[in-house]
Amino acid sequence: LLHGVVAGQSGALTSDGVIHNEGTIRIHGNARIAQDTIRAVVEYVRDRADSQTVAHTTYDTVRFSGRSLKLMTDAARPVVSMTLFRSADTSTVIELAPTTWIEVNGTLRHDGLINPGRRDGTMKLRGTRPQDIAGRGSIPILELANDSGAVVTQGISLRVVERLDLQRGLLNITAQDNVRLLND
Repeated sequence: LLHGVVAGQSGALTSDGVIHNEGTIRIHGNARIAQDTIRAVVEYVRDRADSQTVAHTTYDTVRFSGRSLKLMTDAARPVVSMTLFRSADTSTVIELAPTTWIEVNGTLRHDGLINPGRRDGTMKLRGTRPQDIAGRGSIPILELANDSGAVVTQGISLRVVERLDLQRGLLNITAQDNVRLLND
């Protein structure tokens, strides 16, 4: 049972067991987590001019900050957020492999950049209740597959670089709360 764990400044967090956490896990190094779901807040916070490997698993809440390139390259499974997916700002850059995706089932607060300069990289909104989305970040492909839909909030314009796929549900926007489509 872990309470408020901090993974070493340069060391990796490697877990082949099961983490039960009631606090926040702050990861400064690379991460490899074998378990399917972590019921805690997990923060990837490395702030160096290098990279940080992100564990592909299901998180209750996952947050990203820092200048290190966040690498999501596991083709076997996506990175899933059940309650909150949060990226801090434009210095937070996520490199997402074309063969995987990020799945958000709750709230999305995205101010970072996913695959800047590329046309691939998918974020899927797949909740079962209306999803609250906001941020000034960029996403190459945003997919909505939620019968309850999603609502853009906070007077912010999320940028979709390549395409918006509306598969199921309504994307509710206003003149102040919207999504900016950057491609024709």
